[in-house]
Amino acid sequence: MKVLIAYYSFTHNTEKISLGLLEFLKEKGHQTDLLGLKPQKEAQKFIHQAVGAFTKTGAELGDGVNCDFSGYEAIFIASPVWAFSPAPIISEYISKTQNVKAKNIYLIVTYGSGLGKNRALDIMESALVKKGGVILAKIDISDKKVKDALYLREIFSKEIEI
Repeated sequence: MKVLIAYYSFTHNTEKISLGLLEFLKEKGHQTDLLGLKPQKEAQKFIHQAVGAFTKTGAELGDGVNCDFSGYEAIFIASPVWAFSPAPIISEYISKTQNVKAKNIYLIVTYGSGLGKNRALDIMESALVKKGGVILAKIDISDKKVKDALYLREIFSKEIEI
């Protein structure tokens, strides 16, 4: 199965999850592409990042980012939770995605306090469902668990059915 993992990571927590997911999917025999998203201009202070998430501003995708889901049978989108929302670049990416209709999508968020994780997942879900995507799972992972390979494997085995 052809799979895409699109993620954004400022502190590398979401990146660690995405790399663990990549390994998990490849072990299952899936052809998996990893797409690390970066804004064209990225604020270097977390407070500026959080303000951008809250106001839904401050993220522009770079040129050449693949936003077309047509070549994939399953898509994973992973984001940190900032200000009760996905990272602005993830929201921007979702807004630009194409050929989403009937695609199987898994959503993942990483978080510190846990406040806002459900809202962030709901925001991502709503935007993708409006485009016809099918959300198969919404997964939340604490920043305290991102280095725990056994925990991640258990979560992936439980939540991912491809």
